[in-house]
Amino acid sequence: MKNENHPPQPDLTTCPQYFCFFWNGIGDYISKGMHENVEKAMNQMVLVTEAHCGFQYGQCARNEHQRGEKDFYEPCEPRLEAAGLPDFYFNKPAWQKSPEKRQLYNDYFGIKENI
Repeated sequence: MKNENHPPQPDLTTCPQYFCFFWNGIGDYISKGMHENVEKAMNQMVLVTEAHCGFQYGQCARNEHQRGEKDFYEPCEPRLEAAGLPDFYFNKPAWQKSPEKRQLYNDYFGIKENI
């Protein structure tokens, strides 16, 4: 049961894009793959000209263009914080493993349940 005075839960089947650590936005610089050290990674950087999911090891279930079997969403805390959103905003409720985190999630979205 939801309380009307709380924000709605986001659609968890849709990629949160900018708010995911793996999102590559237009104008970002990225260095794909693994590198021996920071200097070598910096020498391989390229400009992102088309926004896309940058997760390299599979297709995410939230990727609208190529749906995968797993959800690889990883919160980008600085972007969430800048937008005034909690770090758990795009997480699935089941990801809140501890009773304390589950309660924070429920309180934020106004969900009433017995934990």
